[in-house]
Amino acid sequence: MCAGIYTMFAATLWPKQAVDDRDLYRKLRIVTPVNSHEIPRNIGLLLFNPEPDRFFGGARIDVVQFGDDAGGDLIEEKVFRGPLQDQIRAVLDYLRTFGTTMVQKVRGQAEAERTVPYPYEAMGEAVVNAVYHRGYDEPTDPIKIYLYPDRMEITSYPGPVPGPPVPARNRRIGEFLKELRLAEGRGTGIPKIRRKMSENGSPEAVFDFDENRTYFRVILPVHPRYQTIHALREAGHLWATGEKTAAVNHLRRAFEKQPTSGALTAQLIEYGLGLNDEGLAEATLARFEEQKVPTDRSLPYLP
Repeated sequence: MCAGIYTMFAATLWPKQAVDDRDLYRKLRIVTPVNSHEIPRNIGLLLFNPEPDRFFGGARIDVVQFGDDAGGDLIEEKVFRGPLQDQIRAVLDYLRTFGTTMVQKVRGQAEAERTVPYPYEAMGEAVVNAVYHRGYDEPTDPIKIYLYPDRMEITSYPGPVPGPPVPARNRRIGEFLKELRLAEGRGTGIPKIRRKMSENGSPEAVFDFDENRTYFRVILPVHPRYQTIHALREAGHLWATGEKTAAVNHLRRAFEKQPTSGALTAQLIEYGLGLNDEGLAEATLARFEEQKVPTDRSLPYLP
């Protein structure tokens, strides 16, 4: 087991006392007597063992980044193992790299708008909830976090317990995560995700599970501004490397999802004219002009 974690808990719970290791195990209730020995409880193996997936199949987190939608090119895949709290921290540190702050000056407003692709607090709640509420009593798939250009999907197994309010599936895990300040009070996760997405100006999060409750999935749509930046960057790379048709197709897919974007409209018009495709340029502008609340509305008309 991980002695460093024990030491941390001892310093937190009994800061001025020297606690024997075995006494600490008993106080934390992570061991249980069997015959003349003491053996680890499940909670001890999950939070105080470097390889919990040796004892609980799927007790890890897989993060996969795709270059396009489902079935698209795989960019990177990472597997996070170790005690559950270490998995949470490592995954959130990794996901934080996708959270570059975007700043935009708004006309008539003193302060610039600051947004991120995904609010850190929303990602944190979704990951913690997945670890907290997933099943550990039988082998299951690992928690899966799929990163697409337009969304993040966090899926855990199985789904929510059916029926009226019932005791938490993993109450002891929740207690430890709260002590570590990784989790808050009961029932606060989903409301907090909704609130943080709204505060960031992001689309609403989606929560779903199948009829048999075999999984629970949280979908966090990326902030539209970041999606625009990503699409322009990818299309620009394709255009610069001579793959002009691929660049146009990539931008057209992005424009179909965000026809209100003046930046996407302007770039798609430029590409259309660059390929002598005036029909594409005209159709794109016409679609943009149909939108009731366009953004960067002047860009398609600048010379």
